[in-house]
Amino acid sequence: MLPVQVKSATFRLLLTIALILRLSEGFSQDGRIIRGRVLDENEKALENALLIYLPGGKSVYSDSAGRFEIEKPEAANMLVISASGYKRDTLFSTGSNPVIRLQPVNRLKEEVLITGERNPGQLNFRSAALEINIDRNELRKAACCNLSESFESSPMVDVSFPDPLTGARQIKMLGLGTQYTGYSIENQVIPNGVLGASYASLIPGPWLESIQVQKGTGSVASGYAALSGQINSDFPKSDSSAKTEWNAFSSTMGRNEANLVKPLRRSAAGGTTLFLHGNHSWLNMDANRDGYRDLPIGNQVNAMIRSKHGTGNKTFNIAAHGYRDERIGGITSFNGKNDPIKNGFGFSSIIRGADLNGKAGFIGKGNSYRSLGVQWSGGIRSNHQTAGLNHIQLEERYFSIDPVFQADLGKSGSGIKTGISVSGRLRDENLEQKLHEQTLSYRINEQRAGCYFEYKGFPAAGLMLFAGSRMDWHSLYGWRHSPRLHLRYENSDGLIVRLAAGQAWHDPEILARNLQYFSSGRRVNVLSTDASLPYGLKPERGQSLGASAVWSYRILPGKGSITADAYLSRIDNQIIADAETSGILSFYNASSKAISRSFSAQLDQKIGRQLAIRLASRNSILWSQFKQGRLQAAMISFSKVFLHLDYQFPYSIKVNGTIQLNGKMRLYGTDEYSPSFFTVNTQFSRS
Repeated sequence: MLPVQVKSATFRLLLTIALILRLSEGFSQDGRIIRGRVLDENEKALENALLIYLPGGKSVYSDSAGRFEIEKPEAANMLVISASGYKRDTLFSTGSNPVIRLQPVNRLKEEVLITGERNPGQLNFRSAALEINIDRNELRKAACCNLSESFESSPMVDVSFPDPLTGARQIKMLGLGTQYTGYSIENQVIPNGVLGASYASLIPGPWLESIQVQKGTGSVASGYAALSGQINSDFPKSDSSAKTEWNAFSSTMGRNEANLVKPLRRSAAGGTTLFLHGNHSWLNMDANRDGYRDLPIGNQVNAMIRSKHGTGNKTFNIAAHGYRDERIGGITSFNGKNDPIKNGFGFSSIIRGADLNGKAGFIGKGNSYRSLGVQWSGGIRSNHQTAGLNHIQLEERYFSIDPVFQADLGKSGSGIKTGISVSGRLRDENLEQKLHEQTLSYRINEQRAGCYFEYKGFPAAGLMLFAGSRMDWHSLYGWRHSPRLHLRYENSDGLIVRLAAGQAWHDPEILARNLQYFSSGRRVNVLSTDASLPYGLKPERGQSLGASAVWSYRILPGKGSITADAYLSRIDNQIIADAETSGILSFYNASSKAISRSFSAQLDQKIGRQLAIRLASRNSILWSQFKQGRLQAAMISFSKVFLHLDYQFPYSIKVNGTIQLNGKMRLYGTDEYSPSFFTVNTQFSRS
């Protein structure tokens, strides 16, 4: 006889499972279930025919035998059936077991050309999270670029101006710094690690096929670290890209660049593509003639080879990436070898790395909606910098392996994804401060193992549920839980409302994440709270809550959309880089929560086929608990107003321009603010 407590727990567990299964079938069963078959003119079964009851019904697909099962809402009065290559049909009266026969369209004597407009504003209307897609048409608006320079026409991402000493750009989202943004390549998480903010400059823009940018915490499959957003990069597919592409660029600012994307092999079984990039900056720019370079000089050599192989229901992808980037800044006479403090201040940086990653996938025979895959990656990297009397050496080796199983639940679009993740990193970090006669050295060996489960469902008409939970064990910081939830509702009037909530974790990396501070010669103090942890600092834990609304419409001769979103983020144990005191740089865990608030609104309007307008406004602020009190984060613009115009003239001549008003920023160590300022970018092109 089981104890009463065990019986009660078992009953609650069975009740919970029953409720979950009920959710996957839908909240409403007010209508009746119609079962039938879809056939062609020869009485053969039609698979993947789309059926939907209007108004208010959910869509379903027919299976391999042509069978379907669909719920008929009370108010619905017509069943619409469509399939690729067949004429669409509509039934206004159906029996309990209808047999539907579709006629092919190949009887038409004339060819029909169907054209459509792209969705305005780069928005992904189908995604559960607020996401934009930057395709090649947008990327071409920058004649030369890398990942960090690819957001000139996208107000969702805030990118700082190049650091005049290092040339690096800081990417910020929701008012939070680079460390809170996750990076992935074709949905495979790639840590930027010791490369810090320089990671984005090692992905050349001409290599990219598209970029997807998502706000807030994303899928649990993308890891536990990203709090403010996720940036995913896609490259041309090795089995479908057949064109050789070459790009060259030169500017009056002394920057020369060349890129090559060369398919080496292409067949029905896959392909191999070579990517090459090189850039060289040689001009000692000194507009104000103070003896210091406005931008560093240097060069980068970058190469990658990607290969895909597939036979039947099996695929295998592998990619190898190697790079070397060298930069020299500071006084114009410094060449990286002479005295870095002779008659001024010199800076030099050398980044090297080699990464290897791959995927293997298997799709079940006869069940194309089930798949099993394994992702893996590994590499070695180094980042050496000399800034005056400070010398920094950062090196790391890393690996990860991620098996994942994914399955659709029937033809409704519902599905599950589950997987495990195992990774490890060995980091050697050294900061030598000759001026202060001190050296900080860290050797950090960490391993991580985790598992996750994710469910996607459609519990009611127009409603999408995307929920996941992740549990990870860290060899240095212990267990951590990362729940995520996304809700998306769409009505027939073009309105999409999204809600998102989640938790993320961020491990301390005080040197790699704060390289911009070490050029100042400040004495570094690490105020430890737990000597058993790396740097003596606790990891950060952040929660994010967001809401967004998108209304798409057609007015004037073109499509339009209005987007508004608001996000609130809280961070426990935030790691503060405190440069508020002259001559000192302190690192410590904040004693109370950091609060970030962000609000943005965006209007996108197409006017005919020639003109596109994008107008956006963004306000974000981060308050953190410093030793001196609660302060607004320094050097982050509180507000931004953004206007982008794109016009196409006859003969394939295009002009686009962006005007940005950048709001004031708080300066370090004071209550003073920098003035607001405008930036203008324009481009004329003909293809």
